Amino acid sequence: SKTVKGGKKMSFRAIVVVGNERGQVGLDLSESEATTPVELTALGTALAVSAGAYHTCALDAGSRAQCWGQNDRDRLGRGGEGGGYFPEPAPVVSLGGFPAEFISCGRTFSCAGGAELPMTCWGQDDTGQQSERPPELADFRGPVEVGGWHGCVATGAREVSCWGANWVEQTGGSSTDYEPTHNVLSL
Repeated sequence: SKTVKGGKKMSFRAIVVVGNERGQVGLDLSESEATTPVELTALGTALAVSAGAYHTCALDAGSRAQCWGQNDRDRLGRGGEGGGYFPEPAPVVSLGGFPAEFISCGRTFSCAGGAELPMTCWGQDDTGQQSERPPELADFRGPVEVGGWHGCVATGAREVSCWGANWVEQTGGSSTDYEPTHNVLSL
């Protein structure tokens, strides 16, 4: 639950709609499409939710990151479980049970973090989505937004730091080659 203006408490439940060919909606794979809302009772109350290409992640009532859907490239953060489809939410192993305050899913990777957990990413890393994060972000605890193959954070007043693929200048640099990049942008 969350307290909003006027002291009223609101509660949120994870409800996911559309598609399911890889379990990302939380249904058995025999149900290839969700055409009506689906409540994920296994997750319970959700504080935040983010959808990637074929996976979905959420923060449960205890602020623990849980993911479900397709697990190729470890996009669900299940460690050594390998590929496959997992329609039930399960904790992200690499976070060690620490509570998170934000979560963001890209195409094949995700990131989470918060006051007790520096920004941690898992999943694919072929364009520097994880390995090209600048050293000054090693202990970063603020929100992150991730896209297809890149991520960005607001690092200060009027400054954004982006890393990963820059094929169409999505990290703000002028190079559009396939090499991972890191750019700091002044707004």
